[in-house]
Amino acid sequence: MPKPLASRLDAPPFAFFCLRQTWATRDRDDYAPMALLDEAVPFATGVSEKSGDWYMTPNGNIVAGTIAAAAAEDGLKTLTFVQSTTAAESTVRHFRSLLPKRRVVLTEEEQGWRKLVEEEMGGPQHCYLKLDAAGQVDGSATSHHGQLLKPERMLHESLFKRRDGVDALFATSTLAQGMNLPSDVVLIAGDSRWDVSDDKFKQLDAHELLNAAGRAGRAGEGGQGFVLVVPSKIINIDDDDNTIHRHWMSLQSIFSQSDQCLKIDDPITGLLDRIHIHAHEGNED
Repeated sequence: MPKPLASRLDAPPFAFFCLRQTWATRDRDDYAPMALLDEAVPFATGVSEKSGDWYMTPNGNIVAGTIAAAAAEDGLKTLTFVQSTTAAESTVRHFRSLLPKRRVVLTEEEQGWRKLVEEEMGGPQHCYLKLDAAGQVDGSATSHHGQLLKPERMLHESLFKRRDGVDALFATSTLAQGMNLPSDVVLIAGDSRWDVSDDKFKQLDAHELLNAAGRAGRAGEGGQGFVLVVPSKIINIDDDDNTIHRHWMSLQSIFSQSDQCLKIDDPITGLLDRIHIHAHEGNED
C-alpha cells in the first residue's frame, strides 16, 4: 500500500453498548454507540497471502493503548489484555509516548524487588520496567506476561494495585486466569488468539473473554467497572440503514452467554427430581 494513503487511514473509535444485562437481543433500540476519543486513531493494514490484496485491521493494540491513556487522564486505572509478550511491551511504549511526563515513586518493598531483578538480569537496561534517572517509573505503565521473573512480576503487580501506582497494566492471558488485579477499566485488545495446533487465529471462547472482563471494578472501592472489547476485525455501523458488520454477530453470540467454564452437575438435582416426580404421581392417584 502507498505510504501516503496508509497515513490517511484513520477514524475516531466508537463503543457499541448493550443497554441490557447481556447481548441476547437484536433489537436496535437495545444498543447505543458512543464516541470514545476526540481524535482519530490510525488503522493498520495487512496483505492477503492468497490474493495479494491489502486490507485494513483495527490496530487494536494502538487503539487500546490510546484509550488507556485517555482513561488515565481522567484518573482511571486500566487493565488491557493483549495477545503476546511483544504486543504487551510495544503497547506499554505507546502508552508512555502519550503520557511521557508521568512518574511513579517505588515503595521500599518495590525497590527491593527491583534490586533483585537488576542483579538477576545483569543491569537495569535488561529489565522490562523502565525507570528514569531518579529511579521513578517512566510513563506510568508496565506489563504482565510469562517472561517476567517472580520478583519482577510481584513488582509490576504491586505498582498496579496501588491507587497511587501506575495507571495502566498491559497483560497477556496469563493474568486472566486466577489473578485478582481489579481495575476501573478493562480493555480486551482482540477477540481472537493464535492457535498453535491449527496454525491460525481462533476466536476466544466465551469464558476466556468474560473471565478477562470480570477484572473490571475495584473491590472495596467501587461497585462498577467498564469493559471494552476491541474487535479483531473492523466493525462498520450504518445508523441510517440500521446495519452492522457481520463480525458483530460473532461477538454478540459470545456476550449473550454465561462465563461458566464447565458444566457442573449437582448430585442432589436427580434426587429432587425423583421426589418431585413421585409427589406428582401421588397427586394423580
